[in-house]
Amino acid sequence: MIFIRQIAKNSLNFLGYSNLFLALAVAFSTLQGGFIFNYASRSAVHFSLVNFIAAFFLYNLQRIYQSSLPTTDSRLLWYRKNKKWIFTISIVLVLVFTESIWDIFMTFKEGVIVYGVCALLSILYFLPPFNLRKIPCLKQFFIALIWVMVCIVIPFLFQASDFIGLANFDKNVWLYIASQFCFIAALCIPFDIRDMEKDKEEGTKSLPVVFGYAKK
Repeated sequence: MIFIRQIAKNSLNFLGYSNLFLALAVAFSTLQGGFIFNYASRSAVHFSLVNFIAAFFLYNLQRIYQSSLPTTDSRLLWYRKNKKWIFTISIVLVLVFTESIWDIFMTFKEGVIVYGVCALLSILYFLPPFNLRKIPCLKQFFIALIWVMVCIVIPFLFQASDFIGLANFDKNVWLYIASQFCFIAALCIPFDIRDMEKDKEEGTKSLPVVFGYAKK
């Protein structure tokens, strides 16, 4: 029984701390848009794979950097112990799906530039000297912006495999984008509250750090 509990605990730790759950959330969020707006279903399916691998790789790249710094955060300490395995899995995923990713980018090549800009901003989000996450009150809105860009805006630029730009971006699409942006931004608040002490140590002025919150 103890052995089973330990396996379950290790599995849950891996699911959360390795960013696997987050990568799955990004992939399913991409698929969701395609299910709601059928014209973008094909591009959403393809970009869900790209977004899963990109999210897993980039978030773990961030954790590698953060865990190399002095820290008392339990998640980063766990990551410090297991980063070789996580990094190996990230590299293997990229290598295994390199051909598929290349084919997707060639099929939807008009979205590559926008995707590249989002990837670059995701790296500048945590790497010095830019460290965009430390701009006061920007953290959650930056995450929400990149999320809706890669999960919704880029796939929605295509119908089947044809680039149509903003042609189908009617009020329903814009409302969906705005609702998802607000949802992701709001969803970040509980996690920012949880990370208040770590953010203070790192000099990150998230909304809870700037404005505080009332403890009950």
